[in-house]
Amino acid sequence: MSDPLAIGIDVGGTHLRAALVGPDGRIGPLLRRPSEVDAAGPLVAAVAAVVAELDGEADAPLPVGLGMAGLVDRRGTLRYGPNVGVREAPLGELLEAALGGGRHVRVVNDASAAVVGEHRAGAARGHDDVVMLTLGTGVGGGVIVDGRLLTGAHGFAGELGHLVIAEHGRDAPSGIAGTV
Repeated sequence: MSDPLAIGIDVGGTHLRAALVGPDGRIGPLLRRPSEVDAAGPLVAAVAAVVAELDGEADAPLPVGLGMAGLVDRRGTLRYGPNVGVREAPLGELLEAALGGGRHVRVVNDASAAVVGEHRAGAARGHDDVVMLTLGTGVGGGVIVDGRLLTGAHGFAGELGHLVIAEHGRDAPSGIAGTV
C-alpha cells in the first residue's frame, strides 16, 4: 500500500485483526491473530507486536486506531467488556508507553469504530444519520447523528449491546439483568 495514514486494529473476544489504512479508507493485507484479552499486559503486548510488524511496511511510525470490544470511555480506558477479562485498563496510555516515540494512539469501542468507517468510506458514506448493529462474539452498535459519532457524556452512548430490554430479566453474560 502506498502512503498509509494509520494502523487500524480491531480487538474482539476471539481475534485481533490489524492492517495499514490508506487515505481513502482502503486497507492493506489483514493480519489476524488470536486475542489476548484476559489481562491488560498480554493484550498490550499482542497489539504492540502487530504494530511493530506493520511498522516494517510503512516509511515512518504511524498513528494507531484501536477498536476494542466493550465499554471504552472518552480517555481510551476499557471499563468493561462482557467477552474480555480486562477491566478498568487505560489502554490508550498503556499502548502509547509500550510503543514509545510519542506515537498517537486512539482507543474506541469496536462498533463505534465500525460505524465511523462505514460513514467515512463504506456503505453509509454520504448519510448524516446512521445506526449500525454489530454481531460477533457479542452484540454492539454505533450511532452517527448529523455526521458525528454519538458518544454521550462518558463515551458509551450508542452501545447497543448493553440495552436493558427486560427490567427484571435474567442476567446476561455482562452481569446486568435484562440486557442483550
